[in-house]
Amino acid sequence: MSDPAETSPTRKRVRLAPAARKRLILDAALAEFAANGFGATSTEKIAQRAGLSQAGLYAHFDSKDAILAALLEETLVPKWDLLMREDERVLGTAIDAWIDLSYTRIADPVFQSVFRILIAESNRIRHLVGDWRRDVLAPQRAEQQRIADALISKGNVQRCTLTEHNELTLSPLVHALMVHLLNGTGNGPNAEVIAIREAHRKLLKEQLAVDRGAPS
Repeated sequence: MSDPAETSPTRKRVRLAPAARKRLILDAALAEFAANGFGATSTEKIAQRAGLSQAGLYAHFDSKDAILAALLEETLVPKWDLLMREDERVLGTAIDAWIDLSYTRIADPVFQSVFRILIAESNRIRHLVGDWRRDVLAPQRAEQQRIADALISKGNVQRCTLTEHNELTLSPLVHALMVHLLNGTGNGPNAEVIAIREAHRKLLKEQLAVDRGAPS
């Protein structure tokens, strides 16, 4: 029996590349989780929405837990690398790039949907949340701390509360995300989010840059 995603009554059979098939599954799963909740969603429903057989789904993910884990890993990961790198100073341009990317990401409906699922289902998926924090977030935070310590030792960044507890770097971003979720994003840029973004930008420049007179 042919895969429904690979046939069409008016087109020749198309075999999807593995990456495209995986993307179909993740997109379908996100829609199902958002509409029905993680507990009420089955791999059969995900496969149907993706236009695949269950066998086609299982060729890429062995369970819906694995699908949600992939969504968490690819979506809810801070992009630390733009903020601090060992080969350059942490000054205005690097901070600006990180702020602009981060605030664009939290305005993305996909990011917001995955975050909602994480919060709503956290009690049911404690094992997945624990694995995500241990295998994805913790190594990234450790690497960022290592880079921060190296930059401090070179005199490129000043030691401060943010370098000692780099998770605090994200706190204003989480605040802005909650404003997005509470107020919605359908009416254009939110004034409160814009104010948080610019205060966040100023905070990082004040706290991290050794050269207070460096251009921003």
